[in-house]
Amino acid sequence: MPMMLADNDTTRITRFQDASYEAASPADCTFLVHIGLGALSYAVLEEVSNSIIAYACQHLTSEDHTNEAAQILGAEEWARGGYKEVRVVVQPKDYVLIPNDLFDPREIATYLRFHGAGEPDDSLHFDRMDALGMVGVYHLPYWALSTLNKLFTNSTVYAAPTPFIQLSVREHRTDKGDQLLALFTYNTLHLAVVQNGKFLFYNSFAIEAKEDVSYYALAVCEQLHLSPEKIAVHVWGEGEAFGSQLATLQYYFRNVGTGARPKALKYAEALHPLALSAQYPLFATALCE
Repeated sequence: MPMMLADNDTTRITRFQDASYEAASPADCTFLVHIGLGALSYAVLEEVSNSIIAYACQHLTSEDHTNEAAQILGAEEWARGGYKEVRVVVQPKDYVLIPNDLFDPREIATYLRFHGAGEPDDSLHFDRMDALGMVGVYHLPYWALSTLNKLFTNSTVYAAPTPFIQLSVREHRTDKGDQLLALFTYNTLHLAVVQNGKFLFYNSFAIEAKEDVSYYALAVCEQLHLSPEKIAVHVWGEGEAFGSQLATLQYYFRNVGTGARPKALKYAEALHPLALSAQYPLFATALCE
């Protein structure tokens, strides 16, 4: 069972810690961090066994979620382990996919403006996904990146959609027919489509009401001429709203199931109570190329 630590009425930490965590050498481990809009989660990957041996999640209560997460991690024993590598997943302001053959790193601001992101005045970034022939471009506040760099000197930063797209598409590349991949991260719905193993579509949508879930999912199907009766829907997410979000998709689509954790990783016995569909971007980050 998870260990619940309550610091006050608004802060809760959920921990799953395996006995193998104490015996592991930090030099053989990767520290994974996901700074979401409503929660901070982190995990320890032991690379020799390719196993997740520790996991924790804590609610964020401030609008300045990056700074709050940095303060939590600064006081967290797990974050001071001298790990071989630190991989951090963050929520970007905007995220746009560009084909490899059209991508120019000097034009990131242009891509974002073209897709309605306005005039970016933050630091510009990109994540390559060579296996898909795509590049994800996005921007982050300068201070957010500075905070992360001060916290971890050996970190690699990814936008949250990158591990989701890269790994979920890879794990469904042998599936026949149409696959709709849905990830709920706080108040955002990420949708990707795989058709007979080939990546077809990705976009994200802000969820303000329950009806938004079905509206955007059905709109994507209509745009791509996909049948809600036939398409297989795989859903990831967690939190209080996830149950109703999943139920909404089950009402409008015939074939809906909760997604599994990344299949290429092993999970220590202590993590077995953790919902399979939870924290997909966090774990998938371990497998980003």
